[in-house]
Amino acid sequence: MPITFSVPIIAFASISAIRALIPVNQSSGSGDALLNAIAAAVPSPTTSILHDLARSGPEDGWAVGKNGVTLRLSATGWEVVPSPTVVSLRGVTVDGTTAWAVGDGGVILRLVGNEWQMVSSPTGIGLLGVAAAGGEAWAVGLNGTPLHYPTP
Repeated sequence: MPITFSVPIIAFASISAIRALIPVNQSSGSGDALLNAIAAAVPSPTTSILHDLARSGPEDGWAVGKNGVTLRLSATGWEVVPSPTVVSLRGVTVDGTTAWAVGDGGVILRLVGNEWQMVSSPTGIGLLGVAAAGGEAWAVGLNGTPLHYPTP
């Protein structure tokens, strides 16, 4: 069975490979400009560890991380959005205007309007990933835990 890595790992590994492949004009630094167009540092309003990222458009997305931190991407950049939990959030997904986040201790959050709300969870097992489509969400976690949330 092949081993796959998440996009962030591939992206970071690829930057080194890309740098090695891009010819750099030492007098103009033009190769560096190309590399910067591929990957650039973006200001963050937090120093917390971020575990996952989901985007639904060029200027819309969510990131989640340690201590329940949630960040929203908009046209003006990243901003912290209050979260009703302090446990680490490990996964996030966006389906249209609805976002879901999951984390340690079986925590499940759903975005309602512009506010994260706790969702009843049947488990205390850590949840690591979440996917949503058509209003439904699926989460997975430790010990082979799968959860399904149908359209409310």
